[in-house]
Amino acid sequence: SFQLGVAAFGVSARSEFDGFDPLPPFQHIDTLDSSRNRLAAGRVWAAYGEEEGPWGGHLGMSLLGSRNRNLLAGDEINRTSGRRAAIDAQIQRRFDTGAVRHRLILALDHEAEGFQARDRFGTTNQDRSRSHQALTVEWRADAGPITTDLALRRDRFNRFKDATTTRASVLARLGRGFSATASYGEGIAQPTFFDLHGFSPNSFFGNPSLRPESSRGIEGSLRYSSGRFSGSLTAYRQRLRNEIETVFDFSTGLSTTVNQARTSNRAGVEAQADYRF
Repeated sequence: SFQLGVAAFGVSARSEFDGFDPLPPFQHIDTLDSSRNRLAAGRVWAAYGEEEGPWGGHLGMSLLGSRNRNLLAGDEINRTSGRRAAIDAQIQRRFDTGAVRHRLILALDHEAEGFQARDRFGTTNQDRSRSHQALTVEWRADAGPITTDLALRRDRFNRFKDATTTRASVLARLGRGFSATASYGEGIAQPTFFDLHGFSPNSFFGNPSLRPESSRGIEGSLRYSSGRFSGSLTAYRQRLRNEIETVFDFSTGLSTTVNQARTSNRAGVEAQADYRF
């Protein structure tokens, strides 16, 4: 019931590509652009508890570092590097009340990021950092044909306004292989360092006043499974606010990022069928 784990990987890559003509209409042309990338990451973790035991939990730590160099005809133009350190912990408790099985989960997350940019003229030099913590409380209940899940998450940012999001879902087993599900969820996403601070002043500059994206959505699904055949029909609808979008000014040839004032709506239907033989 006790586990220790470690994982790591590394990537070293080189790519050659066509760049942009610096003169209007800024088309792709045959250039000697290339980039070199290195990335390495590692994670260690410890976990305790059996699959259906009364107590369980884990503690994990990870570290990631990356580096990118852009070159023209073999000469370095600019470079960026980034790092991310993260700690995650979770504890859970299982117990029964009559015919209902419960699971309570408490999760903590901490993330610290750093970003550095340099170029041969010093026009894009910058050093940025930010941190983020989150606390999640979740309750799951299984009462035979009905399974429910409710989660509340509080995110704390050092660069943006703190946020609270919720998620709720229910699964009902209707019998004869049929089941129905419904869910509601909220989420947020931070702007990237590039979105906020830019990188190349002769083509793209950042927008430090950006706000995080936020979304909320609902989903309903009807499922069937019997023998070798299974299938589902799912409908969803989402509303995304403060969507971050890149805009291009044709008069200057420069790009930047903005938060869209309008709400971005998404809706659709997904159908799936499986047969095993």
